[in-house]
Amino acid sequence: MNPIRHLVRTAREIRQITDPERRRVVERWLLEFVAVNVQLDTTQAVVAGEQLARRYGHWAIADERNWDRLCRVPLRTELEWSLDGLFPADFARPVTVPGSHGEEMELFLPEDVPGACLVERVPPVEYREVGAPEFPVPDFVDFSGHVGERERAMFARITEVHGLVRWEPDLFEDLSHHLDLEDPEETELYGGEIFFHLNLSPFLMQRGVMDRVLEMVTHLVVLYLTGTLEDPEVEFPHAMEVASPLELEMAAWLAARRLRLEVPPGMGVAVWLSLPDMPVPEGLRWALVFDVAGAVEGTLLGHRYQVND
Repeated sequence: MNPIRHLVRTAREIRQITDPERRRVVERWLLEFVAVNVQLDTTQAVVAGEQLARRYGHWAIADERNWDRLCRVPLRTELEWSLDGLFPADFARPVTVPGSHGEEMELFLPEDVPGACLVERVPPVEYREVGAPEFPVPDFVDFSGHVGERERAMFARITEVHGLVRWEPDLFEDLSHHLDLEDPEETELYGGEIFFHLNLSPFLMQRGVMDRVLEMVTHLVVLYLTGTLEDPEVEFPHAMEVASPLELEMAAWLAARRLRLEVPPGMGVAVWLSLPDMPVPEGLRWALVFDVAGAVEGTLLGHRYQVND
């Protein structure tokens, strides 16, 4: 099955939860599970997390004190378990996720593998490596006082998709940042033409730079994934016209968590997080949120982490 269909199916199952309390619990559990499990790609984590929500049960995932324990239970293929001389039992209930090439993969919990340690937990992943660029890119040394080396490496990956992060002192009406899609430039550097400029005000506070870059990349990805960016009938594409502010903020925040970036959530997400008894609006498109978050992650890392890729 196409990975997007997996996301759409999972999003439909979330929407079909009629009890607001149960839907709220599943939504927050999925966000946490996807954020923690970066050894799975975003789609795999969403699909696995939804199956585990049903398997663990409402009361287990409703208690956030259980999340660290439940989110880090090992999920391994039969081959991976066999390397330790262990094999899934005949009664095992595999967690099925999409593979990286369209096939379905079966993952097994320790409780389905006789002899496996039931208290083992996957160590937390606290750092994500950014892939090396495939051609010469800027070193972005002029940003060194605002972001770290790893963040500047992410700027380089943006250059590989024909975007350029730059300081722009003449932003219109004192804007802090602006995604410019209308001023492409030919260059013999950076692998060819620059189609997009991610403009930042030089007056931004230090902690604000990565926030704004992540926001602009998220908007760019939304425009690309929805086909808006290349639609000849759309003269001035704008992400806010194809996605809600909450969808954009949620995707950016989830991508930041998976990237292990210290970026605070946007205002809409922050308000939602502060109201633990409230589900998201029913119109929020979870499939879009998860798809965009995964694409932002892949863009900034330059590669995707896959299970048995």
